[in-house]
Amino acid sequence: MASSHSASSQSPNQHAYVYLVPLAAVVIWSVNVIVTKLAVGAISALSISFYRWVLAFVLLSPFVLPKVWRQRQLIWPYLPKLAILGLLGMLMYQGLAYEAAHTTSATNIGILNAMIPLFTIAIAAVLLREKPTLFAIMGGIISLTGIIVLIAKGNLPNIISGHLSSFHLGDLLMLLAVFCYAAYGVFTRLWQLPLDLLTNIYLQIGFGMLFHIPFVLYDGFSPITAQNIWLVLYAGTLPSLVAPLVWVKSIQLIGPSRTSIFINLTPLLTATIAVFYLNEHWFSYHSMGALMILGGVIMAQLGAARKNTP
Repeated sequence: MASSHSASSQSPNQHAYVYLVPLAAVVIWSVNVIVTKLAVGAISALSISFYRWVLAFVLLSPFVLPKVWRQRQLIWPYLPKLAILGLLGMLMYQGLAYEAAHTTSATNIGILNAMIPLFTIAIAAVLLREKPTLFAIMGGIISLTGIIVLIAKGNLPNIISGHLSSFHLGDLLMLLAVFCYAAYGVFTRLWQLPLDLLTNIYLQIGFGMLFHIPFVLYDGFSPITAQNIWLVLYAGTLPSLVAPLVWVKSIQLIGPSRTSIFINLTPLLTATIAVFYLNEHWFSYHSMGALMILGGVIMAQLGAARKNTP
């Protein structure tokens, strides 16, 4: 990490360049939503999720496994917590996201991902006893309304009449996935495991990989083919390994608050790529739902930032 002197002596151009670091992570994650959608029909949801973590585990093993073995006595007491993190982050979030892609659009997946910060605030209020601010509560109400608009495709009478035929099951699965990932983030902060980043990620990936095995054995393995191998290679490298490391580097460079704001670009980037690459259509209800969800999340984040400012 750069010293405070070198950081303070950065030129304006160098300082602006630093903001490309979190942007790179967001672009990788946005493209991964497109890859998730492209996987539909090319490989089963469980198989790509499993292969993804197997690849990431294999790539990390030469660098991390010797360290894990040396630190095995330190690591042993934390294995149950690492297992829970692997279950929530690697199996539940990623597996549900791949399954959701079968019945909803990449655009919707990207927009619903924007709810992660808000769900994080809600779960932290329960588990960490962090009282939400009025801004957070108002933001939550606005965002939840945006979700209803998005899932109902802007046809609110469907909600009132209980007519659910126009709903996408994938939207509900994605909401569950987002909730699991928010819980993953809260538990990560709650437990503060005394392990370095690579060791932490490696062991979580290992547990995530193990948790997949019973499901893929039951569901059956999709073969890796010339059509889907690039999807597995992308998912197992850039979003699984590179983006998390880049994100942590961004936190070190510009701080967690400024870094977290960049995650709000994910829906916009995902929708833009989906419209041009997947020929998905952007409707008025996407605009209305996205504006309400993002507006509510930003309001909640600003409220949290004001609360934490001395």
